[in-house]
Amino acid sequence: MNARLQIATAAALVAFSVQAVTIHRSFRPARYGVGGGVSVVGPGFDTKPSVNFDAAPDPATRPKIKTFTGKVTQIIDGDTIMVTPNGGAKKKVVLDRIDAPEIDQPWGEESKKLLSNLVLNKKVEVKYAERDSKGATFGVVYVKTPKGVVDVNLSMILSGAAWYGGNADDIPAYRNAETSARNAKIGLWAGENPVKPADWRKARKMNM
Repeated sequence: MNARLQIATAAALVAFSVQAVTIHRSFRPARYGVGGGVSVVGPGFDTKPSVNFDAAPDPATRPKIKTFTGKVTQIIDGDTIMVTPNGGAKKKVVLDRIDAPEIDQPWGEESKKLLSNLVLNKKVEVKYAERDSKGATFGVVYVKTPKGVVDVNLSMILSGAAWYGGNADDIPAYRNAETSARNAKIGLWAGENPVKPADWRKARKMNM
């Protein structure tokens, strides 16, 4: 394991512990809520909720949140995994609200390896509200640890292995996690001028 991946893995382990050592002075472990009043242990910035599945103001337009559990059987890249539910067919799961480097861009392989270290061959819970046209599930992945239940999406951002892919309903904990990783210069932020995956894909498409 190279030095950069070792640093990021160490950061991920920090994110997995409620007694975590501070990575950046604005960071401290906290207990935060996930929509529906469920409380999980993980890294936070005294922001709540970290992921609020009840954020839509109009109940009529609020997406119905679904949940399934299964074993992670494959890591495709830093934000895409295959999960096999008990007695069911495997499902492609894209970690929602994050964007990891493409495999062929700097830090792509490291991001994939880090995600593998966190969840491969482990039982996870996936909360989701939508699927894309190809059937992939966009969701937040949770894994149990001796210290509690951890938001894997958040851990990937905090470890400097992915960007926060924010949208209309901002998630402060995710946004602050990226700021912390960027300021601490860990993971992909250790390099100069890291290129967002969306820009990388666009550039490749233009050059094809």
